[in-house]
Amino acid sequence: MFEFPRILLVDDDPDIRRILSFNLESDGYKVVVAPTGRDALQAVARKVPDLAIVDLLLPDMHGFEVCREIKKFLNVPIIMLTAVGTEKTIVEGLRQYAEDYVVKPF
Repeated sequence: MFEFPRILLVDDDPDIRRILSFNLESDGYKVVVAPTGRDALQAVARKVPDLAIVDLLLPDMHGFEVCREIKKFLNVPIIMLTAVGTEKTIVEGLRQYAEDYVVKPF
């Protein structure tokens, strides 16, 4: 039986989580939301997502740390979705963790 891809959405902004979840679920994706890095890592431990969308500025840990922990054991594609748009951060994110990097507002 076909299952729609599972997307882990990690962002502390409830409006971003609501809007993205609504749009992704409207297209048939299963969205698991996590407002903190710790919640994200617990969600990954329960069931591996097909994709992770990760903010960098989380209340409990940096998004790079979340990505590092995910990539240690899993080959999950990551899209960084963040307000941090410095060239150095974008380059580091793409080189080490993410397949794409989107700067807010989008």
